[in-house]
Amino acid sequence: MQHHQPNKDKKTQLTLDHSYDAAIYSHAVSSPAQKHAGGYEQSHEPESSLKAELSNDYNKQILPPVGAEMENAKYDLRHIIGTKVDIDNLDPATATETDIILHATIRQRLKESTYKKHLRSIHAIMNSEVPYNPYNPDLKAFLRHLDFREVYQHATRDALRHERDAVNMLNRAFGLPEFVFRLPPQKQNKKVILPLPEVVREFWRYDYPIGNEYKKRLYKYMFFFGFFVGVRAPSELVLLKTSNIIFNANGTATIIIIEQKKNYSERVLVLPREIATDPLHKSLKNWIDKWRPETDNDSLFVTEDGRPWNVRYLGHELSQYGKLVWPQYHPYVMRHWSATARLIEQKIKTNTFDLRPVTEWLGHEKQSVTEGYIRSAMMYYDVAPYSWLSRILKHPQPKRMGESAVEPELGEKSTNGQKTSLSSGKPGEEKNGPGRI
Repeated sequence: MQHHQPNKDKKTQLTLDHSYDAAIYSHAVSSPAQKHAGGYEQSHEPESSLKAELSNDYNKQILPPVGAEMENAKYDLRHIIGTKVDIDNLDPATATETDIILHATIRQRLKESTYKKHLRSIHAIMNSEVPYNPYNPDLKAFLRHLDFREVYQHATRDALRHERDAVNMLNRAFGLPEFVFRLPPQKQNKKVILPLPEVVREFWRYDYPIGNEYKKRLYKYMFFFGFFVGVRAPSELVLLKTSNIIFNANGTATIIIIEQKKNYSERVLVLPREIATDPLHKSLKNWIDKWRPETDNDSLFVTEDGRPWNVRYLGHELSQYGKLVWPQYHPYVMRHWSATARLIEQKIKTNTFDLRPVTEWLGHEKQSVTEGYIRSAMMYYDVAPYSWLSRILKHPQPKRMGESAVEPELGEKSTNGQKTSLSSGKPGEEKNGPGRI
């Protein structure tokens, strides 16, 4: 195979400043996607004279053409089907990131979340203390970068694997052989550290130091839903839609969870009354009726002015405030916790850690993934052999005679609230809002 040779006289494509990051991931200034909360809404000056020197040349080579149609960095392929766009065996000297995205989508069949993750890794690699330029492919140079990351920066096995896979995405686009790098041995899996139910309950009772009351309530409702359902946070929280919720006449709710990790597939869950409509809990109906703003946006959890959340920004926010309750918190803890709690629930009900109901609830494609939680469930069952799900739904007991034991969900009112309606199983036909699902 005859490979394309990089242009040695070409200026090295080094780093990607935040203004470019905004262009790729938050899109052009006119793009609606830039209005996401946590998105990039301001320009950033280059951090060094070298960046300033290279910025014009770099942007001409890499930035997508003016007017390119992008939604979450994914091109509308209808604009190129039937054209003479050549994305096979791209030339590293002239290939743009537009070309890379198209090749990753069409030829490599990569999911949007995958190639976006790889592009972030590429930007980090080019910005490293020992940088590697994937547009000038050189196995020895890449191995030097990986050696530095492993020896001096103590990069984990997974971090090295992500960087290798990211560079190989470009190599495939360039028609080059994939780089082979033997990863360090897999370390023994760490035991999953989880908060006990009494601690979990504090996530929606804690008085977060946030001046905005709406935002404070928003995080409490997200924590409540996240721990019970076991969503892949933050992505599945951001992708929740009011149009994907049906409130049933018996107080339950049927909800569709959109799974970004599985190429935006869907799984259907039937939520119990406590999570769906109970007026004494932070239920979906309480959120919609009393706190969610009136907006044309279909997202369930939105900002106070009705905008959808940026996934990475929301993850940062949840981590920041979750650590105030439990220092070991990170968003995926909610999924680990729910998996363990549901296995313990099966142990209580059937005297065995029945995997099938938990696998189906969590949306695992293979039961072996759920099996990974059995050790955690066995360990925590010995410590707390009771229903974790029931415990987090339990209202705190009153401290004194006459003191209410129930959080004032019924008394919580917001000028933003909407009204939902219970259904017999079919969505309503009104125009906007979850009460019109």
